[in-house]
Amino acid sequence: MAATEWVVLRELWCERAGRQAKLLEQRVYPAEILPESLGYRVLARKCDSAIECNLREFPCRWAYTQPEHDPFALA
Repeated sequence: MAATEWVVLRELWCERAGRQAKLLEQRVYPAEILPESLGYRVLARKCDSAIECNLREFPCRWAYTQPEHDPFALA
């Protein structure tokens, strides 16, 4: 059976939330390693401050309020 987990990509200061924010990625790992597989697949990305930012209506792709605006711009 496949395993799913949230992995912390980065921790950084968020001006909007006014605190440290964790950027998370939900990954699903196959039950068994297949020769042609990449190891995991990304299902979703979010920030641990997403609920606060949604309530304040801040535009941010990590809070799912505006997909085009990424204040953290992962490189």
